Amino acid sequence: MVDKKISDITLEVLVSIRDEIKGLREDTNRRFEQMDRHFERIEKDISQIRQDMGHIVARFDRDLLLMASDVEDVKKRLSVCEQNLGIPN
Repeated sequence: MVDKKISDITLEVLVSIRDEIKGLREDTNRRFEQMDRHFERIEKDISQIRQDMGHIVARFDRDLLLMASDVEDVKKRLSVCEQNLGIPN
């Protein structure tokens, strides 16, 4: 009789432990799935930022070349003005 009670209690404890582990596993899996979705969103955002930065850099490079060209034109015009006014370089 005592052995039967011990066996029943042992079985209850083991079933309880199994159920607890099962619950923890389900919770852990759910959390990992949430993290995966979060990381996917972050990766998508980083990809978009990378694209946007590429567009910004390309536009900056183009604007810089245009500005450099404008500066060269201004230098040439200034040189002509200095020559016409007799100002030594």
